[in-house]
Amino acid sequence: HKVYEVIVEVEGKVSKSKLRNLVGKELTLEQKTPQRVAHRRADKTRKRRVKILDAKPHNKNTIWVKVKTEAGTYVKEFVSGDEGRTKPSLAELLGVEARVSKLVVVGFEDEW
Repeated sequence: HKVYEVIVEVEGKVSKSKLRNLVGKELTLEQKTPQRVAHRRADKTRKRRVKILDAKPHNKNTIWVKVKTEAGTYVKEFVSGDEGRTKPSLAELLGVEARVSKLVVVGFEDEW
């Protein structure tokens, strides 16, 4: 499992309380093969787990999110939703359009 810190650009306002409510959530995603890799991967739906470890405002149009993901999770698509190909997505949970501005692996964990 990987732990990521993600800077997310959002279109619209995201309240601090909405971000606080995300912290600690464990989600089971259904991810179809992302559009950006569809030309080299089988088109199938994968179930992956994500835990939101922390989420805070970063600046005017960005938020900072720390997540732990199960191996094989497409993090960029978790953030954006990939036009409905990943459910749930961070954008869906926040009710705004969202995309990754910066993505950094900050750790690895053996246990969920």
